[in-house]
Amino acid sequence: MNECGKKVLGIVVFSLIFLSCGIEEYIYLAPVPGEFNSQSGDNVTIPSLPNSSSQSSYFTNYSIYYRIYLSNEYFPAEIPKEENTYTSINPSLYSDFRYIEPYTITDDDTTMSPSNVYSTFRNRNYNTIAVEGINIETLLNNTADGKELILDFRENSENPPVLILDGVSYTLRRSLNEGGPFTPKPDYTFRNSEEIRNDDYDNDKSEFAFNKDVQANIQGNTVIETSYCYVSLYIVKEGVETAGFTRIFSFPTFLGVFRLPS
Repeated sequence: MNECGKKVLGIVVFSLIFLSCGIEEYIYLAPVPGEFNSQSGDNVTIPSLPNSSSQSSYFTNYSIYYRIYLSNEYFPAEIPKEENTYTSINPSLYSDFRYIEPYTITDDDTTMSPSNVYSTFRNRNYNTIAVEGINIETLLNNTADGKELILDFRENSENPPVLILDGVSYTLRRSLNEGGPFTPKPDYTFRNSEEIRNDDYDNDKSEFAFNKDVQANIQGNTVIETSYCYVSLYIVKEGVETAGFTRIFSFPTFLGVFRLPS
């Protein structure tokens, strides 16, 4: 091979190596490890968020997806991850859990792609949690690496549920993010209320008129009056592929199901 041919071959090999590395980093953000603690079924603690910004230059922030489910079942303690339990809380809770579950698989042989995570959550009417007083994407960006994260749904007559990051509390707020106008009743906080449970339900659209982040308890074709609210939570890493400004995601990590306080 002449000198010119060697140079061309070298450029091709270098390009392939560079592109391969770029594609590998582009399509994968390591999920948040599932080794966290849950106390008394009313809060979840991630002792230390991973060093995501050093693991990937594409990482931008953590997002927490949620959906509220209405129920007549009362669970005072930790809610087990079982078919019968989720079905008894709300049939849609178990159906949604099973639909999302394959995307939480991170084995090498999985056929699922984390690029589908966003559409998967949106197809099940999951939205990203917000907090009061600050953009949650700013709160949970690379400055959150290594910090303790708590989502606390304990009963407290004075304060609504909170997100606690590194010891600082932020009131949790419901959000429809990109889903359009949102007029939740009675407010944006994560509390069990009569207004949330008895909102006008549109059978044709299969959704509430106001509380579109809430899943009614439907038995057959009948909407059942309920007494309790539960929230299902997942945490996801998000990033942006800088060349095309394409959003990328890790596989979601299931945080559990929690009863909302009154």
